[in-house]
Amino acid sequence: MKIAILTWFNNLNYGTALQAYALQYYLKSEFGATVELINYTPCEENKIHNIHQKTEHFFYKSARKVKKIIHDENKAYDLKLNTVYLEQKKERATNFNSFLFSNISFTKKIKTQNDFSHLAENFD
Repeated sequence: MKIAILTWFNNLNYGTALQAYALQYYLKSEFGATVELINYTPCEENKIHNIHQKTEHFFYKSARKVKKIIHDENKAYDLKLNTVYLEQKKERATNFNSFLFSNISFTKKIKTQNDFSHLAENFD
């Protein structure tokens, strides 16, 4: 039995990643199925991600300006905090993607409706 799973998995959310992993693991272990997660990111998700990045950047810049006005003498401390935050955010994304691609089987990247049609031929 070959099963393809379509779910939202790539938004840096550990809950969605663990849900996808658990479902794939369960289907493999209980039914001996070949299971792959459909590697599809809708264009809307890319737009949401870009909006999220822009919003985060706006608030980051705004907070920096407010901090500068209020606590101009703490520049070194603020810079250190911002650097630590950015490093932690990058490390989180790296760890998240490492978990996904080490523990979950994916189909080839799906980009179009035609790709979905061809994919359907490979699964039950």
